[in-house]
Amino acid sequence: MAKRRDVRRFGPGPYILGLKSAGGEDFPFTIPAVAGVARLRLDAPVTLLAGDNGTGKSTLIEALAAAIGFAPEGGELERLGELPAVPRLDGPLAPILGENKPRTGYFLRAESFFNIAAFIDAKGKFSPDLSLYGDIPLHRQSHGESFLALAANRFAGEGLYILDEPEAALSVTGALALLGTIARARATARSS
Repeated sequence: MAKRRDVRRFGPGPYILGLKSAGGEDFPFTIPAVAGVARLRLDAPVTLLAGDNGTGKSTLIEALAAAIGFAPEGGELERLGELPAVPRLDGPLAPILGENKPRTGYFLRAESFFNIAAFIDAKGKFSPDLSLYGDIPLHRQSHGESFLALAANRFAGEGLYILDEPEAALSVTGALALLGTIARARATARSS
């Protein structure tokens, strides 16, 4: 599939409003839990998906992240003016995008963060500057500390942050610290 040109300007969110059928036809899913996705609103400053294991939360999050332009394994948002082809979830599914596009973004996948952290720590030609993550190599920190270092140093206003199972690495106090970071990013977005 060909990429789609992203002609939106940078600005405040919401960046994703909901989901629709990519082909314009009625929403193609009939299983009640999946069909309910058509009514899902994603225009709040913070949206939390909760449910039992195996209900498709990660599949939905991964499809949304891919449709916005994130790499499937996670990491920074790199748009370059184009969006990827619309991903498929047993049928065509596309995000309903807001008027503006985010200046920054991050897709945090708990299951692949080890590899992303290794890339960040590598100090190679294409590796990001470690100061963007708090100057301490992520693999020299605990799993939870590295998640929090990422959030504290990379989450800011006018950004889109998609987190898949961030609680996997966090203690109760770490989860509360992450909520504080998210609240600060939201407040920064409203004040700018």
